[in-house]
Amino acid sequence: MRTLICFCIFVCTNILLMSTLTAQPVYGIAESAVPYDPNNPTGGPKSCYNPSTGDPCRTIFWVHGLGGDALKAWQKVGPDIETKYWVDSEFPEYPQISLKSAGQGLLDAIKNSEGVNRPLEDHLKPFVIAHSQGGLAVRAADLERTNTQKGDPYFGGIVTYGTPHGGAPILQHVDDMVDLMEEGCVHIANSKLTEFVESNFLLDLLINPEKIKQKFIKPACEFLSGLAPTFASEFLSPITDEYKQKPVFFDEFNSKIQNNVAFYGVEEDPVFFRLLKWLNTSSETVPVYTANEDQDMVDKVNLVSDEYYLKYTSQQGWVDWLDGYWWHPGGWFGNWGRKNDYQKKANANRAVFDWLKTVDNKWKLIIGVGTEHKKVTEGYCICVAYDGSGFEIRKDFYSNMSFEECDEKNVNWDYSCSHYETFHYEFGELEESDGVVPVSSAIDFPNSISDQLLYSNHQQMRNDRNTERSTKDLMIVGKYGHFLKQSKNKEYEKYYGWH
Repeated sequence: MRTLICFCIFVCTNILLMSTLTAQPVYGIAESAVPYDPNNPTGGPKSCYNPSTGDPCRTIFWVHGLGGDALKAWQKVGPDIETKYWVDSEFPEYPQISLKSAGQGLLDAIKNSEGVNRPLEDHLKPFVIAHSQGGLAVRAADLERTNTQKGDPYFGGIVTYGTPHGGAPILQHVDDMVDLMEEGCVHIANSKLTEFVESNFLLDLLINPEKIKQKFIKPACEFLSGLAPTFASEFLSPITDEYKQKPVFFDEFNSKIQNNVAFYGVEEDPVFFRLLKWLNTSSETVPVYTANEDQDMVDKVNLVSDEYYLKYTSQQGWVDWLDGYWWHPGGWFGNWGRKNDYQKKANANRAVFDWLKTVDNKWKLIIGVGTEHKKVTEGYCICVAYDGSGFEIRKDFYSNMSFEECDEKNVNWDYSCSHYETFHYEFGELEESDGVVPVSSAIDFPNSISDQLLYSNHQQMRNDRNTERSTKDLMIVGKYGHFLKQSKNKEYEKYYGWH
C-alpha cells in the first residue's frame, strides 16, 4: 500500500508539472522577499545607495516562468544577491495570455520602477534574470519597447535560465504525458490488487483481478489523469501555443540589447526521476543554493524496481517448477490453480518493473530529446489455399520473406498471402536536456553567450550550487562581459565573509 500511496503522490506531482496555481495576478512590481528590515518597516520601495561610492543600487528584475509566482520563483536567490551586492531586487509580474500581452505587462511593470527612471552609467543600468518562459516574456517586453517607444531599452542585459528560446516540445505532447501517468497508475495498482487477491484463497474464488482492473482501476486512473487539464491550466494556457515550436514572435527582430546570457541545464540520467524530486520538493522550500541532491530519489526508485523484479523472478520460478508436475493426476488441478495464481502475479509485477525501466526514455520522447526507430527482426509470409467453395484447405508458412516476395505469391484468387513482421522499437537519444527544455532550445538566443549548468534540472537551477556559481561568474568574475559585473557589499563581506 505504501508504494501505491507514493505513486498517487507521483501522479499528482506530474499532473501539476510546471503548473503552480496562483492567485489572480496584479501586474506590477512585487515586494522583495527579504527579511523584516527595521530601517524599512513598511517593506515598501526604498532608496538604496552604495555608501562607498554614493551610487544608487543597481536594479535587477527577477522574472518567473510558466504559472509561477513573482516572489516565490526567486524567493531565495534574489534576496541573497541583494545582501551580497549593491543591488535592489524587484520581482515584476506579467499576464500569461500571449507573448505580446506578457511583454506589454512586463514592460508596464518595469518602466515604473525607480531603477529605470534615472540617468545611469552602464555599470548601474538594470538587467533582468529570468527562468523558463520568463525569458520569452522579457524578450517580448524588449520587442514591445522597440516597436512602440523611442530611446534606449529600460534594461541593458537579459540572463535566462532554462528558457525555451527554440520552442518547448513538451507542450506538443500533453496527451502523451497524461497517457504515461495513466499507464504507470494502472500497472502499479493492478500489481497490488493481483498480489492481494491471488494470495487469498477465498478472494481468488470471488474476485477476478482482470475484471476489477478493467472496471475500476483503469477508469480511476483515466479519471485521475483526466484532471490534468484542470490542475495544469497554465500549462495549457494560450501563451504556450506560441512556443510549442520556435516562437515566430521574434522573427527578424534585432534587439538593441547585447549583454545577454543563456544558461542551460544538463541533467544526468534518469532525468525523469531527478526532475520528479524537485517537482515534489520545490526548490524554493530549501535553504539558498541547496536544491542539489536528487540521487536519493533515484536510489528509492531503483530499490522499488529491484523489489518488483525479485517478486517477478520468484513467482516465475514457481510457475516453471509447477510445470514439472503436469503429469501428477492427483495434484494436477491444484497445481494448475497455483501455477495460474503465480503467473498472474509474475506478469503484474513484471509490468511495473518494465514501466519503471522504460519511463525515462518515454519522458525523453515527450520533451523532444529522444527518438524511436522501428527495427524488424523477421519478416514472414502466411498463405492460405481455398477450394472452389471458398473453404480453407491449406495454410503455408514462409519464413525470412520480404513483403515484395510475399506479394508475388498472390497469383490466383484461391491462394491468398499476407506479410507479417516481428519487430521492436529502439530508443535513441538526440541531445541532452534539463528534463524539460532541450539544450538546443535553451541556447537559441541571438546575441547571447551560452553556458552549461551541469547536473541542474529545470527546477533545481533556480536555487542550486550552479545558481550560486553562475551568479558569481556574472557579477564578480565578469565571465560574460563587463556590463553584468557588480560591486560587492563590503559590509557583508566584512561581517559574514564571502561564500
